[in-house]
Amino acid sequence: MPRGDWLWPAIWLLPSDDAYGGWPTSGEIDIVESRGNGRDACGPGQDNWHFGSTLHFAPQGGKSAFLHTHSEAAAPSGGPLSDAFHVYGLEWGPEGLYTYIDDRSNIVLAVNFTKESFFDRGSKWEMTCFKRGEGGRCDSWLPSLPEWDGGGATKDPWNGSALPKAAPFDRAFYLQLNVAVGCTGYNDWLFFPDHLCKDKPWRNGDKHTAESDFLGSFESWWPSWGGNVTDPARGASRNASMQIESVRYWAP
Repeated sequence: MPRGDWLWPAIWLLPSDDAYGGWPTSGEIDIVESRGNGRDACGPGQDNWHFGSTLHFAPQGGKSAFLHTHSEAAAPSGGPLSDAFHVYGLEWGPEGLYTYIDDRSNIVLAVNFTKESFFDRGSKWEMTCFKRGEGGRCDSWLPSLPEWDGGGATKDPWNGSALPKAAPFDRAFYLQLNVAVGCTGYNDWLFFPDHLCKDKPWRNGDKHTAESDFLGSFESWWPSWGGNVTDPARGASRNASMQIESVRYWAP
């Protein structure tokens, strides 16, 4: 994984077609989302030593009940993810899916498809972690209203599926690997929240100035990418990139 302040590496999947509707109604699978920042830069455990796995889903666009299907973990070695290659795996079948790191025994996120549909799952109250302790462990949880009311006017877009409890994760997805830089927005759960990230050079709500604010702090974050402030044309170091040893896929 890359090393560098405000880098956002991800290994994730999106549906090959929006059979159930636009994002996130047709689903999203995040095997890995991490950060390039050093230790605890965005709160305990929110750094390049840790990563999260998440499923995004909702019966209408623009929302996601991801808090029901999210988990975070660290490398079994205990070191930064940027120091060595790791295996980031996904096992996925009609009865459920799970993500793991390095070995199938190191499960990060496990979601069972047989017990309840995603519509029923998302209709329940969510639990938001608002305080993390050592190693990113959640110390305090806060209940919050669900993204939709299963007994109300919201319709279930997935009930026509041949595998209704697995939908929208019952269709073909494609793999993406990318490194983004920063993000903006107004929600507290964003990847670089204002109230948690130390020394962040932009505010998420200042969408008109966020990019210029970020660039204006070039001297503070460019060295963390391995770049030379006095000679920026030399570029960042190799350590600021996502380095891929292999991508492997086995069909059922």
